[in-house]
Amino acid sequence: MPRYKMLATSLLLLGTVSISAAKADQVVFHNGDRLSGTIISMRDARTLYFRSNITGDMRIGWGDVSELYDNNLNMVAIPDAPPPLVSPLTGMNEYGDNNNSAVQTWTQTAAVNPAVPAPAAPSISGEMTAPEDENAFEWSGRANLGGRVDDGNTRSKAVTFDADIEARDDDNRFNFGGQANWEEDEGEETANDQMAFASYDRFLTEKYFIGGKLQFERDKFEELDLRSRAGLYNGYQFYERDDLNLQIRAGGEYIHEKFTDDSTENDIAASWGLDYDQKFFEEAFQLFHKHGLSVPVSATDAFLFESESGVRVPVGKHLTGTAQVDFDWDNDPAPGVGEDDTSYSLKLGYEW
Repeated sequence: MPRYKMLATSLLLLGTVSISAAKADQVVFHNGDRLSGTIISMRDARTLYFRSNITGDMRIGWGDVSELYDNNLNMVAIPDAPPPLVSPLTGMNEYGDNNNSAVQTWTQTAAVNPAVPAPAAPSISGEMTAPEDENAFEWSGRANLGGRVDDGNTRSKAVTFDADIEARDDDNRFNFGGQANWEEDEGEETANDQMAFASYDRFLTEKYFIGGKLQFERDKFEELDLRSRAGLYNGYQFYERDDLNLQIRAGGEYIHEKFTDDSTENDIAASWGLDYDQKFFEEAFQLFHKHGLSVPVSATDAFLFESESGVRVPVGKHLTGTAQVDFDWDNDPAPGVGEDDTSYSLKLGYEW
């Protein structure tokens, strides 16, 4: 092929790619990186919902965003970002596009009178349009089910289930869920326990929150007929992202326990909790760990520790496989019951 034809073909391909990229929405990060795709929603005060052409749907913290452009390369106003978002001298974005007359007029006026407020963010058609209810809750959660049946030299059956559902808006977070485990070995029941919980967190700042929690438990083989726990706490959310979450809580709770022999115990306890999960290697897998510690004020040696740890691996759209270890320690169990309790489980789950 003659050299001039090769050059023309290369220029044509380059122009095609450039036009395609220009028609996409773009996020510019503080480190200079750019991401092309489609803005899904800007109504969350903490998060930009963005569909990347490369990685799919993403949640990006507004604190990481330096600039945001629509598919016509007009700069879009970032929530809580101080004006001006475009050049105060030219009214043009860095691509030289001066078609956004509202922003252009404001920037030219602001050069003379800085008190003039910035115009409303340009409207972008399609999925970016915010719902009418700016305070609507975002729902997310997961439900897992696992089981095992052995019918050879040994006969055993096991079923485990857990669910955790969250409703979140700018200042409020609700969580509720529970778990259940049952196991039988050689026709004899060896595990039978259930737990249900509900909690509410009120965010006073972006990271600091206060909250309360109710939890109910029973365990046949710990001779626990019912354990009721009601607590208040302070918490701090270090990270709250799609790929990393970390929070701690500390407070107090009231614990009421009723055992199968009709005896009861009541305690006021100091409580501590930690929740952590993180995705690695482009979401190839997720590690998670959570634990809670309750120490009765009147008998500190009668503490109660509960934990869940494991790994989740995506196996399909919204589907995950989970390998989990639960380790609990009751330092003052019922007579004849061991202090520690460890269980292992494999589960298939659905996330949304």
